[in-house]
Amino acid sequence: MIDETLSPRALEIGRHASGLASTALIGTVVVASRHPGTGFPCVFRATTGIPCPGCGMSRSLEALLQGNPGLSFRYHPLGIGLALLAIVASLLWLAGGWAPAREAHARLLQRASTMRSMQSVLALLLSTWAVRGALSALGCHFFMW
Repeated sequence: MIDETLSPRALEIGRHASGLASTALIGTVVVASRHPGTGFPCVFRATTGIPCPGCGMSRSLEALLQGNPGLSFRYHPLGIGLALLAIVASLLWLAGGWAPAREAHARLLQRASTMRSMQSVLALLLSTWAVRGALSALGCHFFMW
């Protein structure tokens, strides 16, 4: 059995990495919202002609930032959850000098770093992609790619 606990050093690195990544994600969405329609091109879609599991995520976050959660959900159903997670991780990282925030961030990283958590996130992303694709193939265009 693999030991799924992280060393204190790995937790510290992970805390900073997740905080920086979350803050960068929020910053990217803020910049993108000031220049609508200039989202990032999807290399997977450009190569295969098929939308990737994350297609629409940037526009989902942009719509959410503009105060339109309904449109955000239509672009990508997981965008709202990603935004909330990014906000929580950023706030915990920024409050890192405060011991309870540092401990909460460490617990979040410890749980998120397990193989089961990663498999669950991947399964959620792929199942969302499959449902969106199936609905699109059946002629239902509620979700926007």
